[in-house]
Amino acid sequence: MPELPEVERARALIAAQALNRRIVGVDDADSFVCRPHTPGQLREALVGRTLTAARRRGKTLWCETSGVGESTVPGPDLGIHLGMGGRIVVTSPGGQEVWAGEPFRRDAQPAKAQWDRFKLEFADGGSLALFDKRRLGRVRLNPDVDTLGPDAEDVTLAQFRNLIMKGTIAVKARLLDQSKIAGVGNLLADEALWQAKISPSARVNTLQRKDADRLYRALQAALASAAAQGGVHTGEVIPARRPGGTCPRCGAEMVHGTVGGRSTWWCSREQRLRPLRNRFCGPRQPGYGGLTQARTAGHQRSREATAMVGPRMIGPGERERRSRPLLRTKLGEVLRRTRQEQGRTLADVSRAARVSMPYLSEIERGRKEASSEVLAAICDALHIEVSDLLVWVGRDLVGDRARRAPVIPLDAVRSRRAPQPHGPGDIVGLAA
Repeated sequence: MPELPEVERARALIAAQALNRRIVGVDDADSFVCRPHTPGQLREALVGRTLTAARRRGKTLWCETSGVGESTVPGPDLGIHLGMGGRIVVTSPGGQEVWAGEPFRRDAQPAKAQWDRFKLEFADGGSLALFDKRRLGRVRLNPDVDTLGPDAEDVTLAQFRNLIMKGTIAVKARLLDQSKIAGVGNLLADEALWQAKISPSARVNTLQRKDADRLYRALQAALASAAAQGGVHTGEVIPARRPGGTCPRCGAEMVHGTVGGRSTWWCSREQRLRPLRNRFCGPRQPGYGGLTQARTAGHQRSREATAMVGPRMIGPGERERRSRPLLRTKLGEVLRRTRQEQGRTLADVSRAARVSMPYLSEIERGRKEASSEVLAAICDALHIEVSDLLVWVGRDLVGDRARRAPVIPLDAVRSRRAPQPHGPGDIVGLAA
């Protein structure tokens, strides 16, 4: 599929060989490629004009047109999208063809005339055509480019950080979102993430600043390399995107999955999904400068000690019995969230883990416990470690407890009449 480097080559070809040539004919008979225009509308809008400039943002290409005759009023913009396999073919007055766009591949079928989905005929005898065997390209007047984000080649590091680190979506899905960063396609995203050693399924809000900076540098390097070598298909990891492929850097097996609705490959070792960072996630309320876990004198308690609950004491055994349903529920939530972030269905994980789908569904809902063997099989299917899963569950539990803990006013602490906290998860508010 043509991505930013291929579209830039097509733009450069039009700028070098198709500008300032008067249009005398337009073939817009393919109503699907030229939708929403009906046959003849593009011909009426373009005949008598010339292409004056070729522009690009991301994977969207458009040409500015001149006025008709002596008119200085510019004409409509001609938008051309190459789709999944389109090429721009420019023919010189002498009949020589030059093309750019989708990389050339040998085809057993000879090229057919109907594969030229749209064509401009120039007064000098040459032409400009959109060649698209798969019929997935698009031609239309005045394309809306305001909905696109900044071009991937022009985006600054500060802009990239701001666009890439907000939300909870998978990082690859964010890279493919053209409204955020325009020009990154499936192959380019896999190449940049592989170079940066970042899991495609990692949530963007878990990326540290150094991760975003490393991904930015990797994306710019992948773009520069693709432009120099002729397209994104020349990327270092692209040949390894196949069953049985191995990482060109460490030799580990390449893993296939679906992220953001797109086929995705990543290194099973260097791009393994990492556990979440240890963050305090307690509530922050107006009027408080900050919140910390209560570790003041008199409040420090061992996690192994018995805890006061209501008017009586319960021991560790009873506490464990009472906490099992909560732990089971949290384990199911984390498993379901991890599966959804990887874009995988319950059936996919069930087949990979060799666990029945009803049983897996009950585990995700927290209704049944998973044995150690079943849990290990599910984690292998999700390409995560059991230890990492348990860390995530523990941090979710700590975060929930922090959100439920009461806020103790600082005045009460100063007057030494502070209510006794119920454990190390209680919160002390620092007055502003």
